Amino acid sequence: MTLALLADCSGAVPDGIAAGDAAAALGLSPFKSPVRLWMEMTGRRALLQAEADEAARADASTHWSRVIEALLRAHYGLHTGHKPRRCERRGHAEHSWMLSGSAQVLSSSPQVDLLLCLSVGASEVAHWRDEMPVHVRAQALHELVVASAKGVDVMVLLGGRDLQVHRVLPNARAARELIAQEEAFWNCVQTQRAPPPDLALDPRHLLRLSVDRIDRAFSALRPSI
Repeated sequence: MTLALLADCSGAVPDGIAAGDAAAALGLSPFKSPVRLWMEMTGRRALLQAEADEAARADASTHWSRVIEALLRAHYGLHTGHKPRRCERRGHAEHSWMLSGSAQVLSSSPQVDLLLCLSVGASEVAHWRDEMPVHVRAQALHELVVASAKGVDVMVLLGGRDLQVHRVLPNARAARELIAQEEAFWNCVQTQRAPPPDLALDPRHLLRLSVDRIDRAFSALRPSI
């Protein structure tokens, strides 16, 4: 069955891999497997038999995440003087199937080009215990690659109370590996072949990224109680 036929059967077929799906496509997401993402992207979502209440919870979670992330962006702009600006979804100059995600542009910042704000629920805080988790590194690097950016600040609110800000800089080798692995997954989508079990990016590539905690500079954003 072609992508065109699948579109007729199940609605819109994605134009490519957005930053939010990068970790799943790379086999690094703790929440979604490459096969599940492939099924969603090839019109096989109905076969997943998601529960109605599960879908409702996901919709509510997405809504409140967007509300909180908008507040984080406002706080970032207020504190730094660099107001984030939303842009239309864009693709990589060479690899058009690589699409931007929710990161916004910082046109006046001399050190970074992008801001990515995330709201992490209490059940996911453990992933952040030691350092930025690999699946978020994948999302950040994907955004950097698509935008050809010099850096991205990742502002994350953990469990509604712990604010962290990480500055992520690109790494050329990690970027090449990410592009190659995402392209392999995208080829599976285009050819309707399920991704093989071994289609995954070695997480050590993402550990090469320069990730610095800059929380102290944002101490004014923390509550006093």
